[in-house]
Amino acid sequence: MLSTENRNLLKTISIYDKIPFEFNDGWTDLIYTLGKNIEMYCKLHNITTFEVRQIKEKFATLRFYYMGTNDEFLRAMVREAEEQTEIICEKCGKRGKTLVDDGRWYTACKEHTVDGSLTAKEFKVIQDARSKAMRKCNVCDTRGADGYWDGTTLTNRCEEHREDFITDDEYFIHWEEERKNAIKNK
Repeated sequence: MLSTENRNLLKTISIYDKIPFEFNDGWTDLIYTLGKNIEMYCKLHNITTFEVRQIKEKFATLRFYYMGTNDEFLRAMVREAEEQTEIICEKCGKRGKTLVDDGRWYTACKEHTVDGSLTAKEFKVIQDARSKAMRKCNVCDTRGADGYWDGTTLTNRCEEHREDFITDDEYFIHWEEERKNAIKNK
């Protein structure tokens, strides 16, 4: 977790003075800078209702919870910081990547990577394969069924009972193309 030195540094920022910190030292500089920028922005725009509720790591990225304002620029600042943590090592602050070790998501540089960790993409492939292995056909209960879209609902079917359905992946690709075309034609 956060060292006493870094905790004391962050507590010098007034918007952080009453909240717990639930992240490691590697993100201290980013969160310190974010806090300073938020304080400056709020002062310049006379925003007095901004209140930080919690700052923590969840699924390898920063979660910065606040209330009191719906200012779009503040939301963008927070979102940008949250996205940056996807490539900043939680331990030391060096460039890293999101990894999964035995189901625990974390962001780490090479030095702090746990042996045997998977990339997020590798983990998703394994999870998808496990999910398919457990999925039963809605007709015959055979395991290993694919998810198919029948036009109104998602259904699980083995190859024998597939009929004219499209897979859920095919459906979402088709849906995304339709959405892009609709936006383009506006």
